[in-house]
Amino acid sequence: DIWSDKKKVLTWVEKYGWHLQHVSSDLRNDKEVVMTALGKNGSLQYASTKLKNDKAVVIIAVGKNSFNLKYASDDLTNDKEVFMIALSNNGSLQYASTELKKDIEVVLTAIRQDPSSLRFALGGLNQNKECLIASGLFDKNYDALETSKAPRVVLSTRFSLGEDSSPYATNMLLAMHGNTFFKNKILYFPNSWNKNTCDLKWTDINHPCRGTFDTCKMPDELKEGIPVEYKCCW
Repeated sequence: DIWSDKKKVLTWVEKYGWHLQHVSSDLRNDKEVVMTALGKNGSLQYASTKLKNDKAVVIIAVGKNSFNLKYASDDLTNDKEVFMIALSNNGSLQYASTELKKDIEVVLTAIRQDPSSLRFALGGLNQNKECLIASGLFDKNYDALETSKAPRVVLSTRFSLGEDSSPYATNMLLAMHGNTFFKNKILYFPNSWNKNTCDLKWTDINHPCRGTFDTCKMPDELKEGIPVEYKCCW
């Protein structure tokens, strides 16, 4: 079988990494063959299970194509170093493990690259003030603008920082921030951090609610069960 001949296979994958999909199972478990193929845009998908759990192999793979993270072992998908390399190569927070989606360093790195990916953050980070500022959704000059009594513009749209929601409202606000017409104006995006009415100012990011049981200040009986009109925020 020509696909079991290591010498010939190395010659082929040195030119075209995609040939890895045709090689024998033994050679898919050969680190030299797989690393060579990955260097020529081969896919980690066709590596052996053992090599998908080899950190050196996976780092090469995601460094060439962040999509290869999809095929790494669970342990390496949850490896911060591996994921940060994938992010640097246009990776998305969407494909991070649950734990890494709760890591503020990972989230900040991801949203500086793609602000709309904040919707994939977990552990309350999608409504964290530092993350909102880093993504451009909350003006870092908010306090100064409020003191100067700058005009207020409220972007009243559907919540766009939930994982299953559209990034449209987020992208719209970012576009507004980049438009000279809105310079020196306070752009409110209340749905990015607060959706209820227990905040008398409504648009105050310093309000403690972050949409969780722990941060909700409403009576316990209003947090679950049947929502009460004009009293519940959900």
